[in-house]
Amino acid sequence: MSVSGDARRDRWAQHKVRVRRKFIVAAVAAIEAKGPSATVDDVVRAAQSAKPKLYRHFDDRADLFDSVAQAMVAAIRRQLTATADTRMPPRKSAQRAAARLIDLVEQFPQSTRFLFEHQMVSVRGSLAPALREGGAVAELAAATSSFLERVNVHPAGADQLAAALIGTAATTALWRVAQVAVPGEAVRERLAETLWASVDVFLRSKGVIVDPDRALDPGRAETARSALLDLRGEG
Repeated sequence: MSVSGDARRDRWAQHKVRVRRKFIVAAVAAIEAKGPSATVDDVVRAAQSAKPKLYRHFDDRADLFDSVAQAMVAAIRRQLTATADTRMPPRKSAQRAAARLIDLVEQFPQSTRFLFEHQMVSVRGSLAPALREGGAVAELAAATSSFLERVNVHPAGADQLAAALIGTAATTALWRVAQVAVPGEAVRERLAETLWASVDVFLRSKGVIVDPDRALDPGRAETARSALLDLRGEG
């Protein structure tokens, strides 16, 4: 293919990415306005576009909303990994992650409902998206396994730990959306304690005891930090 042909193909690919992103952003706006039952028509109106254009970039409604959920999961992952700092005590790190998650829940309550209902609920006998191969649980399990191996902890059972952490976060998020009268700070603190308790039990099952209120020693902290940067793609 000629250079000009390659350039046209690249421009078209970039255009498709931009249009898909526009519809995904519009879908989030529609979900926040209409709730998880937002329709394709709602998305098209929010995007100030038309259905034929939407369906040139998404196979069907399921493809659109699957893409929206994937974008939300990626955004949450970026937000949470950004809060992690291996140089601070584990409990403090858990508190930061819990606070950031609840901040997002409070900022985007309807999107929270959509995401976790979409990801955690099986439809017509099929596995829930979070449980599928390559889904959120598998992704977190792989990341957790990689991290544990780097810090010399056997990763067996990381998939179950990942499921427990995601399940805890998801149910707490949905509960928070419904219980708006409960002080947010209390929700953040309880979620942090629950998340850390799950990790602590897992580590103890491996014979590893970590003081949650004490930072790792410098050598371990640097190894853990290097592993974390690799997971973020910054290593």
